[in-house]
Amino acid sequence: MRIGKVKSMPYPATPHATVRQILNGPNTKEKLSEFEGRRDKDRTTAKNHLLDIANFIAIRASQYKSVLVVTQKEFEDSLKSIGLSGNVEIAHFNSTRGIDRWRGVEYVLVIGRTLPGPEAAEALAEALTGRPATAHPRPWYVGGRHPDASTEAARWSVCEAELVQVIGRGRAINRSTDNPVLIEVLNDVPLPIPVNETVAWAVPSRLDVMTSRGVILENNADRARCFPDLWRNEQQAKRDAERTGTFSYKASLYIGVCTRPRLTVRYQPPGRGQRSRTAQFDTTLIPAPESWLASRLGALAMFEIVAATTTEDTTSRSDGEPTMALPESAGS
Repeated sequence: MRIGKVKSMPYPATPHATVRQILNGPNTKEKLSEFEGRRDKDRTTAKNHLLDIANFIAIRASQYKSVLVVTQKEFEDSLKSIGLSGNVEIAHFNSTRGIDRWRGVEYVLVIGRTLPGPEAAEALAEALTGRPATAHPRPWYVGGRHPDASTEAARWSVCEAELVQVIGRGRAINRSTDNPVLIEVLNDVPLPIPVNETVAWAVPSRLDVMTSRGVILENNADRARCFPDLWRNEQQAKRDAERTGTFSYKASLYIGVCTRPRLTVRYQPPGRGQRSRTAQFDTTLIPAPESWLASRLGALAMFEIVAATTTEDTTSRSDGEPTMALPESAGS
């Protein structure tokens, strides 16, 4: 669901970089932290939010050759423990300055932001200026800003300036038509840089996650058997398939920033009454579809390749910016 789009973009200095801000998503400690002392319900919710973000990263990793994710140190460790694709590099705020190895990365995801409390910002400003703050908002900032000018400058240097620093790791100004970059920022901070578009966060559906893993299975029973971590049974898979608008990544699996081999197959699982059904595979992720199916469904009664194609990316805006789909609805 798109909230709005800035018509005057792209910024002339970076025509081959797209900055997209994703709003209203889980990006704060309140939403993501599992710290001790929280209620079990809140800890479970935080764990689910982290899994949603991990799935979102997995989807992007299936669409781009190289991915950089930057977030808070606590969440960096949590996402690593969940598991990330081999083409994903993750770092945390205040650890990226001076690093130039991401100058050619194809996709950057920034999650959250750093923000000192009012007292910490005041202490920093007083240390830098040698004078006390003239106002003390409690318990938090008024309208997201500190009324004391020096303290606000200190707060800004820790929050917005750090976001600009991280976004700059993609070296947007040096991009060309041959190496565009998509930068997505998952937070609600008013950014001090041009933003090409804003969209609302939506949880990737189970269908989206299956697709990101390199396969589109037609049969609901097979979906449940091949992906028990996504669907408990055939009925749940069927309900997902009946929802409209949930398969938003089906096309984008094969329309990314690189050439992706696509294999359409027809197969029949073992057993009486089984009929043939079709599936599509991204062979960069699943190079041996027959073996992959047999290891999950049993020795196949029939397997044949229907079509083998290679789809090259032709989806881009007239101004040269890369375009990517976002999930339109949640997979509950």
